[in-house]
Amino acid sequence: MEYLPIFLKLDGRLAVLIGGGDVAARKLELLRRVGARIRVVAPELGADIAALAASGRIEYRCGSFVPDDLEGAELVIAATDEPLVNQAVALAARARHLPVNVVDAPDLCSFIMPAIIDRGRVVAAVSTGGASPVLARLIRARIELALPHGIERLAELAASWRDRVKAALPEGAARRRFWERLFAPISAERIIEGETPDLAALLDASEPPRGRLVVVEVPRHDPEALTLRAIRLLQSADLVLFDADMPPEILEFARRDARRLQVAGLGRVTPPEAAAAVAEGKLVVGLALGAAVRRFPHSWLPTGAEAKRRRAAG
Repeated sequence: MEYLPIFLKLDGRLAVLIGGGDVAARKLELLRRVGARIRVVAPELGADIAALAASGRIEYRCGSFVPDDLEGAELVIAATDEPLVNQAVALAARARHLPVNVVDAPDLCSFIMPAIIDRGRVVAAVSTGGASPVLARLIRARIELALPHGIERLAELAASWRDRVKAALPEGAARRRFWERLFAPISAERIIEGETPDLAALLDASEPPRGRLVVVEVPRHDPEALTLRAIRLLQSADLVLFDADMPPEILEFARRDARRLQVAGLGRVTPPEAAAAVAEGKLVVGLALGAAVRRFPHSWLPTGAEAKRRRAAG
């Protein structure tokens, strides 16, 4: 590992950005999202940065870079198309022991900007050590598929409950078990979908866990056309039910330690193994091809196209 991954808190702190073009504008937007105070130094500004300067939302120093421009800074980014200017910024920042990033010049950087997956309080960052930003973006795209929108609700809930859980469960092991229960696949899925659990019930260790059965429709015309939610459910399932006609590549989406059970006539009956798993608080996912979804008992919750048809039918 060439770089130490860290997250800097810049809310209300001064970041100095050297450059006024399109690349600088992209860096400026990231700085604004984390609440930094921003000073831009450049002879000219592009339209987007100029509008922010005119409104007073950023500080603008018109002219070429001089070391005094870094006065009061806690972070420095050089984003000009002048190598000599970028080098001068890096040297001045290092002389002041300031973290500095120079766009497209990793040798001049004391830190690099990763590809970012932003889900509110949940943030993931991907870096190739400056070797290939394009590869980092491709990896980010894959991670984004695995991090559902709504996962930030887990972090928000943890933040809002933290003090109360600490007061109720002063012992470390008990607290850890509580959070493990909260973030277990079936509980996490409910929270992501918008449900707020009962804190008192979760704190009561005698409260039995709530299981769930969900059916995922696999389109007959294109078995690989699963929704992102369907894939997420399969990756969280404790038990996966399927019939003999299910394409094996679909089962590959299930997590490795999930139990797989082939069921004859899937959709006409609820297998006893599924009922037992739900009673134990586990997540059971049934895979049904096309119209077979409509034959599941009403206790099953459809997803994908069938769920849309049921909502439309009222």
